[in-house]
Amino acid sequence: MSKTEATKKNRRNGFSLIELLVVIAIMGLLAATILTSMNSARTNARNIQRITALKQLETALELYFTEFRNYPIATTVCNNPPTTGDDEHYGLQRLVNRGSISQITRDPQGPCYIYATPNTPLPQTFHLGATLEDKNNSALGGDSDTTDPSGAINQFNGTGVGCLPLNSGMPFGYANNTETCYDRE
Repeated sequence: MSKTEATKKNRRNGFSLIELLVVIAIMGLLAATILTSMNSARTNARNIQRITALKQLETALELYFTEFRNYPIATTVCNNPPTTGDDEHYGLQRLVNRGSISQITRDPQGPCYIYATPNTPLPQTFHLGATLEDKNNSALGGDSDTTDPSGAINQFNGTGVGCLPLNSGMPFGYANNTETCYDRE
């Protein structure tokens, strides 16, 4: 066997450096595509969790109202880690302590969902909110988007900076001019 025939035979048995680099590049592109899709799925899952939690809290608030003829008074407390005091979760812990719901879930990436009531001894209205990560979420088109004209419930600006926590003066979530606050009343 001549030297050139041996060289050709060796080349046929292995991969060239260029072939390996092309395969690695294709694998890298596939991995990047999959990771991007997974991040989008995670964001959607967290937003669904937020929307579901707010609906459960709304139902618990209605059960509380049926029994006590008013909603729990909102407070300014959101402890992280949580406590068991009535004021925890902006006053929503009263729902657990009075048996309207088994537990208050926390936002997947934040401390508490936002809860507010008018500044009255026996509130007859409430407002719940959570900042969604996707400003194009279809749920944002069917939420409340209201603010209390008296200013008592001013944390929820449906078309402004999103949900604002009580007495903070800082945006909760994304501070931009696109709605990110999913709110219920």
